[in-house]
Amino acid sequence: MVITNTFGAVTSAPAVLNITPVFAPVITNQPVSLTLLAGSNATFSVGSRGTAPFNYQWVWGGVALPSNDAPTLTVTNATLADAGNYFVQVFNSAGLASSASATLTVHAPPVFVVPPQDRTVLQVATTNFTAEVTSVPAPVIAWFKNGVRLTYSAGYTAINTTNLIVLAAQSGQAGSYVVVATNVAGAVTSAPVTLTVLLTPAITLQPRNVTPTRTDYAGNVPVTLNVAATGAAPLHYQWHFNGGELPGQTNAALVLTNIVRLHNGLYQAVVRNVAGAATSSNALVRVWVSQQPMMDAERILRDFDRTTVFLGSNLGDGSCHSTRNLPVLLAAGGFKRGQHLPFDQQNPPPLCNLYVSMLQRLDIEADKFGTSTGTFTGLELSRG
Repeated sequence: MVITNTFGAVTSAPAVLNITPVFAPVITNQPVSLTLLAGSNATFSVGSRGTAPFNYQWVWGGVALPSNDAPTLTVTNATLADAGNYFVQVFNSAGLASSASATLTVHAPPVFVVPPQDRTVLQVATTNFTAEVTSVPAPVIAWFKNGVRLTYSAGYTAINTTNLIVLAAQSGQAGSYVVVATNVAGAVTSAPVTLTVLLTPAITLQPRNVTPTRTDYAGNVPVTLNVAATGAAPLHYQWHFNGGELPGQTNAALVLTNIVRLHNGLYQAVVRNVAGAATSSNALVRVWVSQQPMMDAERILRDFDRTTVFLGSNLGDGSCHSTRNLPVLLAAGGFKRGQHLPFDQQNPPPLCNLYVSMLQRLDIEADKFGTSTGTFTGLELSRG
């Protein structure tokens, strides 16, 4: 440099100017996407060229990560919450460059949030086992009964879901069930749960026909009818005679202690439980009376005890000459005294049914009288 004025000039010492170019960052190695198991460490790195020094800013899900001014980012003990897209910005005094995004995928093995529970179901009803499981990615579901994997059949549906449906449950579907959830990160098996099917009663022993013979009117001729059934306990029994319930006869065995012809008829048992009912077949009881002469005085006196008094009218309503709902009085004959037996006025039993009961009580072989349809329902024998 030369400086001049009126007095003269002066020249500076020589100076050297060096020009060094500064180049903006350029990404040379992009961060790579990663897939790993939860709890593992994930490391992303970037390569760049340009004029140093560089500064780095890593970004996750659009949010700048603090304290990460380095070409390498490490996510320690990664969880499902750390999954997402990561990229980095590299800058110097000359400019800025952004990398491509790299995706972090975190896999987690299945875990039961809600395990299945025991189920109890009535026979032929529908029920289900429900479980709730969490995992990434979503698991494959399989159900097992007594160690055998379920396949689609008439008895099940939704076998590859966490909501197994048991259709029209039968005894063969009762047992132990587990559900297995599997993905690339692992598998988990539930604790065993039990399906209990409450079976409706099934008759295993039918009552049999009985034909007892009376040789002595005063003798005690017992008859026992038996029924057996399977099904969910408790089982409740009710015996019926000619279609009507026998009061107090609620055991598997029906014992008739002093049987006479009035007991002739059809007997059956109804077995019930919480799941339903089953009715046995009919058992026919028919009493035969040995016809022996009754000549001695004791037998003659006994005949008086077997006398039945019947009093009635052939009109139920004299004003209209109705033959329905006839007033009838029955006394002695071994029948229980002091009873009043009303019947449906619109559909009363035939009066001839009473005649059949009276004849059978007298040990006369008669199953039919006039328009009778059977014996007289509700008529009880005297106990003393």
